Amino acid sequence: MMGIKSLVDITEEFQEADPGNRGRSCWLSMTYKANAQFHLDLHAKGIELFSPYHDYAGVHWAVSVQPIPAKLATASVTNGGNPTCLKVNDGDLWVMLITTDWLNPADDLIMNTNADALLKWAEDETQREICSVRSSI
Repeated sequence: MMGIKSLVDITEEFQEADPGNRGRSCWLSMTYKANAQFHLDLHAKGIELFSPYHDYAGVHWAVSVQPIPAKLATASVTNGGNPTCLKVNDGDLWVMLITTDWLNPADDLIMNTNADALLKWAEDETQREICSVRSSI
């Protein structure tokens, strides 16, 4: 079922396609500048890509996001190192994880292709936003 869910709900839903139980999985991630509209657009793009396969056995997809406040980089540097390699002037960021799970090996190509397409769309959108901001300055 598509929608905004708690981590517990997502975990229970994804158990059906648990790789330990013969399931298949693809995880992709990226880090980007904070932008609330991007999250809504990303969800809409995910629905567009994955809804045709929603009824396939064990097919689930999710996008998880975690904020990375700018003060994390500052605190890391202040406390002796920065294992995240984030720069203080990067500002507030988000890290996103795209997770897709499915059961049938015959679905490998379509699920991996759509996961890659969602990540590529996200990368292109964030680059477009960066270029748009730079051109308006």
